[in-house]
Amino acid sequence: MIDAITILRAQRSWRDAALADAQAAARDAVHALAGLEKAVAALTANLRDLGYPPVPAVIPPEPGLDSRLRRLEATVGGAVPPILVAFWQQVGGISVVDLEGYSHVEFWQAHGVTGPDGYCDGIHVDPCSAAWVESAVQEVTDLIEDPGSPPLDGPYLLALAPDGYHKDNISGGVPYGIEVGGGWLAPWQNFSWTGTRRPVSALPEPIDLLGYLRTSILECAGFPALLGVPAFEPLRERLLRNVEVF
Repeated sequence: MIDAITILRAQRSWRDAALADAQAAARDAVHALAGLEKAVAALTANLRDLGYPPVPAVIPPEPGLDSRLRRLEATVGGAVPPILVAFWQQVGGISVVDLEGYSHVEFWQAHGVTGPDGYCDGIHVDPCSAAWVESAVQEVTDLIEDPGSPPLDGPYLLALAPDGYHKDNISGGVPYGIEVGGGWLAPWQNFSWTGTRRPVSALPEPIDLLGYLRTSILECAGFPALLGVPAFEPLRERLLRNVEVF
């Protein structure tokens, strides 16, 4: 497995680059996102070897992304944070959970693995697909046109993942996402580390998208809510084989 301090150094290097200037941030983001794709591929291959059910893994971007981004930004009245744009352009989306049949829940139950709050919180970030944009645009339109809806209090949240409870079909709370108008370190909103221990490689909050993905994959093996659960630890070691730092 990768030493957590090595992951932490990568986190700090990214944070420094993102705070330095846009050019340094863009350069580091491109490099990290290329590594992210490889890490997810290795992780999902290890999941398959364990008999984990089929999941989307990396979801390539659909053609026409630029036009969808223009429509989205015109509707929400602000710019999509550059790290999310880079993620959508270079990666697309990722998911290691089954949000249709929830077969991943049965897998963890069969292995006797349960997070402290009853869910695994497997990584998931929606791509900027035609369906996703249509849903986001419709949500904003409904808020604007419905006189009974409260006004938007602050920047609009781009909902990009169900919360941990919803991912495992246990009801739950508000989705994870990123607010319109943020920069390279725009926080990954509404998320918290809920395993039995906090990851060593997690920088102090707020958690940015790349920081969330790096720690969740490289230290938590894709399932941050299971980190520190004794029954998960031997599986975590197997899941991180051939997964490299990004």
